[in-house]
Amino acid sequence: QITDASGNFVYDVASKRILTDGGTETWYAQWAAKTFNITYSCGSAPSDSSSTVSGSAPNHGSATYNSSYTISATYGSCALSGYAATGWDCTGGAVLNNVTGSQSTWSSAEDISCTVHWTPNTINLNYYQDENATTPFTTGTCTYDGTFDLPTNYQSKNGYHFNGWIVR
Repeated sequence: QITDASGNFVYDVASKRILTDGGTETWYAQWAAKTFNITYSCGSAPSDSSSTVSGSAPNHGSATYNSSYTISATYGSCALSGYAATGWDCTGGAVLNNVTGSQSTWSSAEDISCTVHWTPNTINLNYYQDENATTPFTTGTCTYDGTFDLPTNYQSKNGYHFNGWIVR
């Protein structure tokens, strides 16, 4: 049964009968916000990577329409050698790129799926004239699984020919 503001029964839901004595009854639709799912996955390695993703994503979450929610700030045990997890790429009802721990108001009318955004690690490169040098003659950077050019601006060494580079 439905009651009015004074607590009087005005409508019997089962029999669909009006129970008021007369006059005017004003009806208002009642709404409840829907709850939507947020699913997380570790995803896969970038197509040009030689590494494989391991681990498991954090527990799935949910969000209520027009209410505050937060995308997971952790990545569970997701791991990818040579890469850092730097956010979530989410698709479905909302497209969120490279977000993590972001709080916002849920405005999507659909569930979303979030996959780890993998960023290759940066590697600093120091080039020394020989193994006794204490200061690099040049530096550079490259990214994991990336390509780079070795320097050709080394100084000649009297009585020697350049035989290539070695990493120690």
